[in-house]
Amino acid sequence: MAIDPSKISTSITPFAMIDEHSALPQEQEILFTMHTVFRVGEIKQTPENSRRWEVHLTITD
Repeated sequence: MAIDPSKISTSITPFAMIDEHSALPQEQEILFTMHTVFRVGEIKQTPENSRRWEVHLTITD
């Protein structure tokens, strides 16, 4: 999981990295506000697990 800081403004789209507070700390979890809107970019199946899909999202203004 990656967040490009040049693509977001924390005053418009606040978020929090919550992986250290999660019941599953090995998962990289990010909490976004409820009004956050994403544009779906690329969707692809991961080569190592056919049941897992990788979805690229872009935060919209």
